[in-house]
Amino acid sequence: MKLPSQLALLGLAQLALSAGNDKILLWGPYRPNLYFGLRPRIPNSLMTGLMWFGTRHACEQGDELDSYTWTEYDPRQGGVQVIHDSSNNVKITTEFLKVPGGDHGGSWAARVKGEPMKHNIPCRISTIFYFGLEGLGGLEMETDEDENGIQGEFKLSGTTPELDDFVIRVVDANHIGGPNNTALKNAPHASDFQGRIGRTHFIGQPIATGGIWQAKDSILNALITRAREILNSYQDPEAGLPDPSYVLQLPNEAYSGSNLFAVQKIFDGPFQFDVFFESESSKQKLSSTIVDQGIPALVDNYTRRFRSVFPYPSDYDKEREESLEVFSKAITSNLIAGVGYFYGTSIVNRKFSFEWDEDEDAVQSIIRDEEGDEVQPGARLTDPKALLTATPSRSFFPRGFYWYNPGL
Repeated sequence: MKLPSQLALLGLAQLALSAGNDKILLWGPYRPNLYFGLRPRIPNSLMTGLMWFGTRHACEQGDELDSYTWTEYDPRQGGVQVIHDSSNNVKITTEFLKVPGGDHGGSWAARVKGEPMKHNIPCRISTIFYFGLEGLGGLEMETDEDENGIQGEFKLSGTTPELDDFVIRVVDANHIGGPNNTALKNAPHASDFQGRIGRTHFIGQPIATGGIWQAKDSILNALITRAREILNSYQDPEAGLPDPSYVLQLPNEAYSGSNLFAVQKIFDGPFQFDVFFESESSKQKLSSTIVDQGIPALVDNYTRRFRSVFPYPSDYDKEREESLEVFSKAITSNLIAGVGYFYGTSIVNRKFSFEWDEDEDAVQSIIRDEEGDEVQPGARLTDPKALLTATPSRSFFPRGFYWYNPGL
C-alpha cells in the first residue's frame, strides 16, 4: 500500500528530530530565529551568526526582506538557503555542508555568497560572521593582529569539553568561476583609509555568561563607538563625510579572555567567502574545493530522493511540474531546517487553576512534583533543560511551544 504524501513528509520531519546519539546530527542551523545561525545540540557551547547591513540578523518582519527560504536541506548533509534583500539590492545564498569524521560530531563548511539583484545599481554590502562561546572552554585568535585589519585567512582555535579541540577559519573563496571580491576604493576620503580598504576587520570581546544571544548589540556598539571617533575628524561641512563603508568598520581589537569574535568583510559587487569549522579529531583540513564539489552533490542527492518520495501525480500538468517541485522542496526543507535547539529555564505554574474554580474556604488538594515535594502555587522558574523542537515561524514564533486548551 502506498502511503499518502503527508505521512511521508512526517517521516522526513521525524528524521531531523530522531537519532539523538547520531553524531552527524550534532550540528545544524539550530538557531532558526536567525537568518543563518549554526550551533551544536549542546548546552552552553559554540554559536555562530551572520549579520549584514543594515542590520540584518534575526528574522524580523520589519526588515522587509522579499524572501528567505531553504531551497534544499538534509539534516545529515546540509543545505542551501536563498535570501532576497531588495532594500540592499543583494541576493545572498548561504550554503552549509557537513563533513563527517572524528569523535566529536565532525566538521562543517559554510559559504556565504552574494550578487546584485539589479545589476544597473550599486550593491555594497558589509557582512559580519561571529562566533560566540559559552560555558567551559575558550577561543583564541591565531591570526596576528593588525590595527588596519587582516589580509588573507582569519583563524581561531578553541576547545570545549564536548567538542574537544577545533579550528575555525574564514577565507575569501576566490577561484575560477567564482566572484572576485572587491572593495569600494574610490569613494569620498578613500585616501584617508587606504591601509584598511579591502581587509578583513575584527573584534574580540569578553561576554558575560548567557549573553551570546545578544551578540548583535555588542558588535553594533563596537561599530558605533569607532564611527564616532572617526567622524570627530570630519567636522568641515565643505569637506563632507567619508563613505559609510570606511566609517562603519570593526576596530581590529581582540581583548584578553574574549569569547565573542566577529569578522567583518566589506564588498562592492558580487562576493563570496567560506567559513570552516575543523574538529581536531577528524584530522582533515577543509578547503573551498570541498564546498565546490559537495554542495552540487548534496542538491543532486536531495532532488533525486525527493522525487522518489514525492512523485508527481500522474494527472498533473507537465508544464507546472517544475514549479510544484520547487515549492514542495522549499516547504519540506524549511520544515526541517526550522528545527531549533534551545537550552534554559522555563516559567511554569504547576498548580494553576481559574479563579472561579477556587474556594477560599475549601481545603485544596496538595500537588506534588516528581520528587514528592509539595508544589507551591504561582509561577516558578524550572531548572535549565534542553529542547529540540520544530518552530511554527522563524520570525513570529521561533521557539518551542505548548498548547493548553481546557475545553478539550
